[in-house]
Amino acid sequence: MTIISFQEIIELNHILEDNKIPYRLHLKDRCGGQSIQIEAFSGSENNESYSKLQEVVTNYFLKIRLNVQFDESRLFLKLYN
Repeated sequence: MTIISFQEIIELNHILEDNKIPYRLHLKDRCGGQSIQIEAFSGSENNESYSKLQEVVTNYFLKIRLNVQFDESRLFLKLYN
């Protein structure tokens, strides 16, 4: 199981904010694992901003050798080695 820290999510949220990407990630700690929820800010639910989110998040986790899978609902993402 891949485990990431709250600090990594905080850092990534700062990167999103600095790049004016209107999303925020939330790390949910659940019994038996973690979940990362994607929060879209009001009016940001377009394909261009979501594509930017995907690019930034994917590149961030690739640097720490993790792959990302985005949920079709655009509400969650999954990390794996």
